[in-house]
Amino acid sequence: MIRIHFTGTDFARVRFAPRPAPLQELNAALSMLLAREDELLFGRWRHRLLRSLPAAAEPLGDLVPAGVAPRFLDVYEDGLAEGLDAVRSRAAAPRPRSWHARTPRTRRRPRPGIRGLYRGDADAWRLVHRAQRAAFETVLRPVWAGGAGAARGESSRAMR
Repeated sequence: MIRIHFTGTDFARVRFAPRPAPLQELNAALSMLLAREDELLFGRWRHRLLRSLPAAAEPLGDLVPAGVAPRFLDVYEDGLAEGLDAVRSRAAAPRPRSWHARTPRTRRRPRPGIRGLYRGDADAWRLVHRAQRAAFETVLRPVWAGGAGAARGESSRAMR
């Protein structure tokens, strides 16, 4: 067992996000979608979403093959547009190969457009941008306003 000890000073430094981050929530939803766990609880939701996801979202399956998003998709921006811009801005960073090394392996090779990410190809980054937007619009947009409101209320309660 691991024990972590916090002091009063540690707790005083805790900060709560005032609202959920769209791409963080999308990553969590896609992880649940691909997890194949808790079929009784999430089975109908998974089947409905898998049938409704547009083809434009398919490249995310290459990036999140085992339900674990690579770190470059984990951005904490408040809005969807800002989050997509943050992911796109990482195209200039010289680290895509190290990101790829942290992506869980499957037997399937990623499609050529996705493989271009690791070479810094701008078209590949646009493909990811479109896939994230398409997935967000299908998976989260229908429930975003209610979920964001509930998260704000929970955040306010926790801050008090």
